[in-house]
Amino acid sequence: MRSMPGEGLNRTLPSPHSLPMPVSVPRPVMRRLARRQRAEATTPEVLLWTILRDRRITAKFRRQMPVGTYIADFICLERRLIVEVDGPYHNDPVQRARDEERDQWLRVAGFRVLRLTADEVIGDPELATQKIISALALAVPKRSL
Repeated sequence: MRSMPGEGLNRTLPSPHSLPMPVSVPRPVMRRLARRQRAEATTPEVLLWTILRDRRITAKFRRQMPVGTYIADFICLERRLIVEVDGPYHNDPVQRARDEERDQWLRVAGFRVLRLTADEVIGDPELATQKIISALALAVPKRSL
């Protein structure tokens, strides 16, 4: 996930139906940010997208998709799974705290979050793929009405 303005706000998340947003960002702005992030993808993101796009994993993923005021690196809406590719800056304690806050918000919203390091994706793409397959098996499918 990319950092968004105001994401450091510390709020209690009462229920998935009344999720407070850290800040209000208009949808057109979020879509533009997501589009820009797709155009400026990192090498590990490009590699992982190649794997996901080719359907080596039998699930449909989207990349750089807005979810609330966050932008998920990769998301499978059907299985409610978000896959994040974390670069070295995610090792910073402040960034780790932001990531945990974001992950908490996403969990309350009904998503499971899988974080892979950039080194994992580049160093062993097959292992990264297996971790995604395992997470998909544990993910709860979206309920149909």
